[in-house]
Amino acid sequence: MQGITLALIGGGRWARVHATVLCSLAPPIARLLWVSRHNREAIERALIAREHPQITLLDSIDEVLDQQLDAAIVCTATANHGSDALAVLESGTSVLVEKPIALD
Repeated sequence: MQGITLALIGGGRWARVHATVLCSLAPPIARLLWVSRHNREAIERALIAREHPQITLLDSIDEVLDQQLDAAIVCTATANHGSDALAVLESGTSVLVEKPIALD
């Protein structure tokens, strides 16, 4: 088995927690595509991104969804959970959403 490819959407504290845990799994994930709409600098500063070669930083959700994904984790700002999760689902990819799933 080659491992799975996950997308991590979001750049805040919880996204960094998810990245740390995902990179510590055994067997490791094959690729982690990490995108943040507003906090790319925070992601780039995060030591986790420099310590783990399986992390690829991307610039947009569309760029992530163009990839061959096994699943995505949405941990953006609460106001964006619904639209980001729907975008992932519409691409045919399974999604895990941080709570709450949506405000409306």
